[in-house]
Amino acid sequence: MLLSTGQLIILGDFNFHVEERENSLAAKFINLLESFNLNQNVVGSTHQRGHTLDLIITRSDESLVSNIECFNPLISDHYAVLFNVAVERPEPVTKNIKYRSIKKINFGKFREDIRTSSLVTTQSTGVDDLSTIYMSELTRILDHHAPLKSKLITDRTGCEWFTDELGDLKREKRKLERKYNSSKLTVDLEIYRNACATYQTHKNVAKCNYYTNKVNSGLNDQSSIFQIINNLMHKTSASPLPEHDSPSSLAQDFADFFNSKIDKIYHHLESIEETGHPVIPDPEHQHLLRSFTLTTEDDILKIIKKSPIKSCPLDPIPAAVFKEVYLPLIPVLNKLVNLSLETGLMPCDMKVALINPILKKPSLDREILSNYRPVSNLTYV
Repeated sequence: MLLSTGQLIILGDFNFHVEERENSLAAKFINLLESFNLNQNVVGSTHQRGHTLDLIITRSDESLVSNIECFNPLISDHYAVLFNVAVERPEPVTKNIKYRSIKKINFGKFREDIRTSSLVTTQSTGVDDLSTIYMSELTRILDHHAPLKSKLITDRTGCEWFTDELGDLKREKRKLERKYNSSKLTVDLEIYRNACATYQTHKNVAKCNYYTNKVNSGLNDQSSIFQIINNLMHKTSASPLPEHDSPSSLAQDFADFFNSKIDKIYHHLESIEETGHPVIPDPEHQHLLRSFTLTTEDDILKIIKKSPIKSCPLDPIPAAVFKEVYLPLIPVLNKLVNLSLETGLMPCDMKVALINPILKKPSLDREILSNYRPVSNLTYV
C-alpha cells in the first residue's frame, strides 16, 4: 500500500495515545509513520477520556485533508471525526441496459403456450430441425411474456442486504436525533441511543441473513460461492485482457490463436498416424459399441432436477425460467436427445459456445495470448 503511486489516506481507531509524547508505544508509532514519510493529522481528543485514538494519516507531501473537526455525537465513547478531502467527485456513470421483467411472468400461461406451440405438436424427425424449432419457439414465447426492454440507468453501488425494515428504523432514528437536538433532554438522548443500538443490531442481522441465504443457495455451485467471497473482499471476477483498440479485434485475435492451436493438434495426430505408431495399441479383443441406450422422460426429468441453475446468453430462455416451465418440454427434450443418439449428430445450434479467455495465473504476462485458457459457456440444454 505504501509503495503504491496513488494518493493515500489511512484512518481508523488505532488505540494509541498519540497525544502523550512520553508514551513509549505512541512514540514508536509516530516514529514509524515518519520513517515512511507519513503524517498524522488529527489534533485534539477523539475519546471521552481525552485521548487521541482515531487518526487520519496521509503522506507528508500531500494536502489531501483539511478542516478536521471532532465532536461528540453522544452515541459512543468515541467522537465523530469530520474532515474535507481534496478530491473531485466522479461524474455518475450512465449506461444503457437491456432487461426482461422475469418476475412478472405468469408461468402457468407460459407452460400453456408451450403445450399449444408448434414445438410440442411438430412431427419433425431431423435433429437440426427440431433444435431450430426449440430455440425459435421458446424465444417467441419469452418475448410475448417478458419482452426485451432497454433503459438508461445511473450506475450506483447499492446495498443488496438493505431491507424496508432497516429503512423504517433509520428514519425513526433520524427523527429521534432531531428531537433530541431540539430538546436537549436526557430522556430524549437515551431514547435516541437505544434507537441507534436497535438499528445497528438489525443491520448486522440483515447482513448476516442475506449472505447466509446466498451461501446456502449456492452450496452445489462452487463458482457461486467464490463469487460471493470475491464480492465481500471487493475482488473483481473479470480476468485481465491484453491491451486492444476494440473488443472485436481482440476477439478475432483470440479466435485466430485458439484455432491455430487446434490445427497444430490435428497436424500432430496426422503425423503420428503416418509413422505407423498409434498412440493407443489395438486391443487383443475388440468390443464394438454399435448403439446407445435411448433415454426415457424420467431420465431427462432426473437430470434437470439435479442440474444447477446456470444461464448462457445463447439460451432461448433463462435457466431460472426454464426451471419453472420445463414439464411440458420433457417429451421434446427426450425426443431431441434420442434423435441425436440414433443419428450420431449433435444439433448445430448446440455446438455454439461463448468463449471467455481466462489468464492461467495472475502472475503471467497478459499481453501473451498463450497465457490464456479458453473457457466455453454452453447453452443450458
